[in-house]
Amino acid sequence: MNWIQVLKIIYDLTIVGVCLRIIYDTRTISRTLAYLMLTIFFPVVGAIVYFSFGINYRKRKLYSKKIFQNEQIFNKIFTALPKKPGGKVVPKSDKTKSWHFFC
Repeated sequence: MNWIQVLKIIYDLTIVGVCLRIIYDTRTISRTLAYLMLTIFFPVVGAIVYFSFGINYRKRKLYSKKIFQNEQIFNKIFTALPKKPGGKVVPKSDKTKSWHFFC
């Protein structure tokens, strides 16, 4: 194969990947179409503009930090619950359940 053909295939796959990411990540239709048109008509410039301005990196960082904190809290709560000898967790409200819920 010719090197120019290989580079063309890599270039095309990169543009298709950027377009798929734009479609997947961008929430509003108007922004999606604007970034897609920019990427299709000016591929290199469109990809640079999208990755510079189209992705809210601060929001992604905050969400990933929040998910990590939630997992830590869940693990603390889960390990604090008493367990039966078989390893199953015993809810604290197990004995206090009222019978009238089943009537």
